[in-house]
Amino acid sequence: MQLRDDQDLLDLMMADMRQADDLYRPTSYWAAYEKSTVPEIRALGLKDFRRRELSTLASAGATDPWLPGGVSFARRVRNWCWEHKNRTGRCATWPISLAKGIDRLLGAALPLDLPWKLTVQQLAELAAEHCRLRGELAGAKPLEDFEPSMAGNPEGVFALAGHPHTMKTLHYYLRYAACCRHVDLEQVHVCVELGCGAGRQIELLRKLYPQMVFIASDIPPQLYVAEQFLSAIFPDSVISYRDTRELGSLDELGPLDAGSIVILPTWKFPLVSALSVDLFWNAASFQEMEPHVVRNYLGIVSPVTDWVFMQELFSGKTRLSDGGATGVVEQVVLQHYVEALSEFELIDMSPAWGPLGLIVEEDVYHDSVWRRRPAGNALSGDQYAQV
Repeated sequence: MQLRDDQDLLDLMMADMRQADDLYRPTSYWAAYEKSTVPEIRALGLKDFRRRELSTLASAGATDPWLPGGVSFARRVRNWCWEHKNRTGRCATWPISLAKGIDRLLGAALPLDLPWKLTVQQLAELAAEHCRLRGELAGAKPLEDFEPSMAGNPEGVFALAGHPHTMKTLHYYLRYAACCRHVDLEQVHVCVELGCGAGRQIELLRKLYPQMVFIASDIPPQLYVAEQFLSAIFPDSVISYRDTRELGSLDELGPLDAGSIVILPTWKFPLVSALSVDLFWNAASFQEMEPHVVRNYLGIVSPVTDWVFMQELFSGKTRLSDGGATGVVEQVVLQHYVEALSEFELIDMSPAWGPLGLIVEEDVYHDSVWRRRPAGNALSGDQYAQV
């Protein structure tokens, strides 16, 4: 299944974002990615977007390419091109394409043997069994209950219990399992996800819990990809950006049916403050912002939600001052979350597992679950350091 391109929608989102307050626009980390992501979408559309190997859409959790083992010349060439793009004002793409072709030729001519005579299918089965066990321990619905969509034509597909899967779909199942260790999702009626990326987590939750209403919020172009992806899967449930861009209140949408998915840009996120939210969700998104931006978002949603699930690098993302091509100006660390969620108790913070191991970038990611404290039982300033 392919997604429908709607360049007018993308242009509308991007134009509206330019008029938004700085608090709701891309910070330094995503401003760098936007420079390549928007031209990519305009040039290539969304056809086969889930099988693009070196796309910046991967940073929004959108892609499922087949990544063969071995020496990756393309990744090294891409990084070199990015580091030197300022010499020409843009990132050269032809060396990256050439290196990708070399990678594929070498992979076909010299296939690598996996250790201990493992096969790719065995690795997939091992990953799936790991997910099943973690799901059982968490009281989650079985992995077999979730049949992910193949919209966007992913490349790294394997069969598990009669359903097509990718390593990325297993990743989203594990985030769900980490949350439902503590949150009874059958009782969740309104779920707000800030930083929804391509909408992959919402796809899973919507299929397993059709009673939920979702607010899907992000900056474009990620929000554009999410709308097109979710509309392809749930064509009668998505309320388009075209219908929300001029809202003064979410009440203007009228009563929302179970399963509704409201596409809401970040600059409309303050409208969430009038809702009764059961669960707020943010995964690998806050860490890419600046502390004052995170405080603003949590200041909007924390008074109206009962539960918060976050997966973050609580030690902070790489700073621009450290010399990388992308980074944050100031790191968001655990202390910032604790201060912003002073009315909540942190009931679990555990290392985040991917299908085949811990999720590690600059440091180990952690899944965290926060529950509203009883009235009058907020943390004092002296207690922050103890968390």
